[in-house]
Amino acid sequence: MVQAVDPASRQAVDAALRGFIQGAFDIAGTDDADDLPQSRIHFGYIDGIAQPQLAIEGLPYTPDGSQGKIAAGAFLWGQPRNPAKPFPLPPWTSQVANSNPFMNSSFCAFRKLSQDVAGFEKFLDDAAQDASRRKVPGFKGERDYDKERVAAKLCGRWRTGVPLQESPDRPDYEAMPQVAAAAREAVRAAKPPKQLNDFDYGEDYFAKTGSNSHILRANPRSAPEGADIASAHRVMRRAIPYGPQYQPGGPETDRGLIGPFIGLDLADQFEFIMGAWFVTGAAFTAPNPEPFLGPAGDFSLQFPTGYPATPRATCPVYQPDPTKKGRHPQFITTKGSAYLFLPSITALNHLAGLSS
Repeated sequence: MVQAVDPASRQAVDAALRGFIQGAFDIAGTDDADDLPQSRIHFGYIDGIAQPQLAIEGLPYTPDGSQGKIAAGAFLWGQPRNPAKPFPLPPWTSQVANSNPFMNSSFCAFRKLSQDVAGFEKFLDDAAQDASRRKVPGFKGERDYDKERVAAKLCGRWRTGVPLQESPDRPDYEAMPQVAAAAREAVRAAKPPKQLNDFDYGEDYFAKTGSNSHILRANPRSAPEGADIASAHRVMRRAIPYGPQYQPGGPETDRGLIGPFIGLDLADQFEFIMGAWFVTGAAFTAPNPEPFLGPAGDFSLQFPTGYPATPRATCPVYQPDPTKKGRHPQFITTKGSAYLFLPSITALNHLAGLSS
């Protein structure tokens, strides 16, 4: 796995790596990936905004709502863990730090995820037209705006990265004046605007963000379903887009995301999120699948009605097949997965020194 800041650096390291392993391995194939403009993914969302921030001295810190830094031991073997929320680890991780040959190593779920962008765009269009036709609150009957509103409800953010919790009706940065300038500058520099992650879910989270949305399922923050355990299950994502950028009407080709989802305990981080929070939604008020990485299933768009007695309204998404009304299709297909050990420099030196 070679990651670099520009193509020339990547090619240089790739050439060196191929020369190093020549004669020891046969390369069966490669996958190339690269950032899209403005750090977006193929579905059009600015990505990489929400990442756990580790409690390591000297690392920069950007506010993340009321969530503090995550103990480094959640991601790095041998580092301090949060004693208040210690998820279980295998016995061998309790070795004394100064005698631990795998100090600062980690694990990851490496995944290749194919994205059906044409199907996703059609779904947005169909759902927007149906919601407008039925006069669902918040829809204007303006096709482009209504499509973006459906996209925002699926993710919990507008495709600009602006969170619905902070701006339920507008996708522009000016809706968050305290971070607008910094966010615009980050996008101009082709970096994810971390400033758009400084928020918490209020009591109105169900109506604004929706308990089915991707960002709430991935990190419930202060929402009732996850307020006491959200920080204990974070993962660090380093997946980036592969395949050519989507062009409406262009040739169909495979495109998606590829890369690692990192955590020291894959069962309690990656698998917990994928299972309890994405696939079953058992911990949530509306236990339906998460719309992107969960399976095809029942899904409702949740909107405020404006009346205190009925603070929310659910809107089943459009589905041409009347026998599947309210169900969303599968937008993402897993093309490959691997659980991998990520050795630190200390671990590599230890392994290289073994006699057998």
